[in-house]
Amino acid sequence: LQEMIQCFLYDQLNPDAEIPRDHADLQICPDFHRKVQVFHSATATFCAPSDKSGVKCMCHEIIHATPYWQGGHAHYDCVFVAKGGMDTEGFCSLLVGRVHLFFSCIHAGHLYSCALVNWFVPIAESQMS
Repeated sequence: LQEMIQCFLYDQLNPDAEIPRDHADLQICPDFHRKVQVFHSATATFCAPSDKSGVKCMCHEIIHATPYWQGGHAHYDCVFVAKGGMDTEGFCSLLVGRVHLFFSCIHAGHLYSCALVNWFVPIAESQMS
């Protein structure tokens, strides 16, 4: 997790970097040796125009990422995230992932709220590669 946070901070602090994070040596990423605060759920608020039951189409969902769900096994929810641009309609305009951890950390006086997500690759995209 520490190395992932360092890579994340590199991206945040160097949005126009010539060396993309995927190719950056960990030595050029910011050091991070602090504690993180872990959360087992988060609330997402969003507009769902097709859902007429909400106030002006506003809805909310609780997303869980907990190692022990009601005293039993782990519970890690899947999420849909809109891609930038929205040129595509339907499911193809979404990214799909499973949330494994919600956490926050402080670096250089700035609070970062984060989610550790395992992103799924659509079959059509993976077959094209």
